[in-house]
Amino acid sequence: MEENKFEMDLKKVLTEEKEIPDVVKKSFNDTYNIIRSKSKTKNRRILKTAAVILCLIGSVIVINNKYVIAAVNSFFSGAKSVQTANDKSNFVHKNVSSAFNNGVNISLDNYFIDDSEMGLNFSLKINTNLLPKGKIEDFSMEYRIKNGDGQYIAEVISDTKPLKSKNFIVDSGGGKSYNFDEKNGTFQYDELLSAKNSFPKINNAVVEVETIDILYKDTSGNEKGKGINGSWNLKIDNNGNSQGIVTKYKAKNTTSNIQVISAKDDPTNFYVTFSTNKKVSMSDLLDKIKLVDKNGKKYQYDTLDDDKKDGKTIFKVKFPISMYDNIDKFKFSIDGVGEVELSREKY
Repeated sequence: MEENKFEMDLKKVLTEEKEIPDVVKKSFNDTYNIIRSKSKTKNRRILKTAAVILCLIGSVIVINNKYVIAAVNSFFSGAKSVQTANDKSNFVHKNVSSAFNNGVNISLDNYFIDDSEMGLNFSLKINTNLLPKGKIEDFSMEYRIKNGDGQYIAEVISDTKPLKSKNFIVDSGGGKSYNFDEKNGTFQYDELLSAKNSFPKINNAVVEVETIDILYKDTSGNEKGKGINGSWNLKIDNNGNSQGIVTKYKAKNTTSNIQVISAKDDPTNFYVTFSTNKKVSMSDLLDKIKLVDKNGKKYQYDTLDDDKKDGKTIFKVKFPISMYDNIDKFKFSIDGVGEVELSREKY
């Protein structure tokens, strides 16, 4: 009941230009505990509020009944693994596509795509008479991504809008806004999207932006929200597609309580999908997962989620390690459960 009320408050805040009530502020502060204690969210993506939520609660998004624990700085403008891939292979590509509607110009300036992640970098120029009076705290965008075959691969929208696809290809994500210049009405916005398994082949895709959501404080210091609606279609060229580039790893210690289903490294991240012989939950694993390379360097994971398959819990953990870091061996362990050695497969 508490979680449904939280969702309804979010809708009110971000679809109406009105003062945010105290109960909503409390809900933001309590969000982490709600997410940890319940997972009865509707089978809808609530990425629409990602930028605002990340700004206010730090690092937790709930999508499709999953916990996604993510670091705020893990967007591609600041992610070390993406920077490594870009340094080694010009991974982030420039994209020339812009659209003007209802006093707002939006450009998709840069992007990247690999098997599991997509990063989008936008710049916005908003007519200043459309901006709310007061201090802008944050903003996010509502949009959908339609592939060239007509399939929607992402719908970053409010729950008040209908979905155009029932297939959830994107499993998690979030946005980061920065470089505010309210005097000139210019803004920057990054979005990082992760696929549930992997993205379909991206070809001649279009980003369909529908709404810009602005969080601000009015002249009296009250927090409010304002939405600017319109239609902005931004083409993604096909030059920055790095799909299919991946390095696989094989587990050596097959007697461990950890069963590695797959381990792979792509340009942006290292993924381990596993199950355990011991009964463990997400909360049991949060601070117990360890990854160490052959030189003893330790790595902190970025996200952890779970799923059910044939009555068994399957976990997937993501580390910000690029395949261009060229690491051939890791030790993957869970305190109190076991450990396995992961070695890069030879081709």
